[in-house]
Amino acid sequence: MAKNELMKLYEEETCNTKCIGVREYYIGYLDWLEPKVRDLYRLMDGNATIKEMANILQHPLAIDSNGTLQMFYHTPCMGVDSDGDGGWYDFKRKPLNLPSWFVSWDGDWENSLTLPDNWDKV
Repeated sequence: MAKNELMKLYEEETCNTKCIGVREYYIGYLDWLEPKVRDLYRLMDGNATIKEMANILQHPLAIDSNGTLQMFYHTPCMGVDSDGDGGWYDFKRKPLNLPSWFVSWDGDWENSLTLPDNWDKV
């Protein structure tokens, strides 16, 4: 049987190969795969944290005072527009608005800026 990419990743992460026996191999593979599938369902249901989604997209995410989730291409600055609405601004490139169900967030917009891990702030 040909191995799919997940099977190759499983073997890489666990040093497990089929030489242990087919039954044991698949039991180990399914045990390894189950939490990943559970996490994927949680992400697809819109229950991802803003940090998880920032890491997946590899871009800063923030929510403005109107509840709009935005993805930025550079580290944004906090500000207030002429209407008095607060938000995050990137003066180099317009942010991408994302659906509000994309992440689970119940905090204030002022605390919503989330940078992905290893984001270069310079």
